[in-house]
Amino acid sequence: MDISVTPIDGINEKLKRAHEDIVNLEVEIARFFNESEYPIAGDEDFKVLAQKSLYHAGRKIPLRFSVIAGEVLYHLRSSLDHMAWLLAIPAIREKTPARVEFPVCCERFNKDGAPSLKGKIEIFASDTAKQIIEREQPYNGPDPLNDILWLIHDLDRKAKHRELPLAFTGFDLGSPQLNAIARFYAENPSVPFPVHIARQIDKHMKFSPIVVLSDVVKGQAQPIIPALRSFESGVWRVFNLLLGELAKC
Repeated sequence: MDISVTPIDGINEKLKRAHEDIVNLEVEIARFFNESEYPIAGDEDFKVLAQKSLYHAGRKIPLRFSVIAGEVLYHLRSSLDHMAWLLAIPAIREKTPARVEFPVCCERFNKDGAPSLKGKIEIFASDTAKQIIEREQPYNGPDPLNDILWLIHDLDRKAKHRELPLAFTGFDLGSPQLNAIARFYAENPSVPFPVHIARQIDKHMKFSPIVVLSDVVKGQAQPIIPALRSFESGVWRVFNLLLGELAKC
């Protein structure tokens, strides 16, 4: 056995694998659009891009994309649980290993009025780790259901039973308002395209076809690659916050 390998190295490897999957998925999505009957290039006329976008919108998203995205979520959630395992009281790890997981709660209290972390936070040996984990709970944020840790937890749970639902959108102009305007005129080609709107789009247009993760709260579809990168950053943030305590294990 290589005694130079530490438990923390295992977490690093999980996070490294998640990153590799994100990079691979981004490459495959780009290939999906580029190696098609109508590849999309960012320097084309908006109307041409709109027509190509409608073509791509009718294509079926490869199931493989959902599988890779699910793998990313698995590695990220597993990394959190690996941290919890290292921080847990040894006796609890030995006697009741099923209790050991990284708690993620979007509500401070359960339906019966008890703290949602009751029975979950006590498994950790370090008071500092307890404080950090409690502070990072989604219920402490302004929008718990859209909190990064909650989305990782919730989507990973769903991905264990089915593939993540992905969809296609052709407009990413850097502004929700411009995206909505561009989509309207792309879907209604008979409607005259106002000159002032065309100038606004030309000025800000950074057109990019994107695959979105549609299974999020309130139907707020998120581009899959930026979403996965934000999830990755969120787990790295928690890892770095707990690193001092993990190093003591």
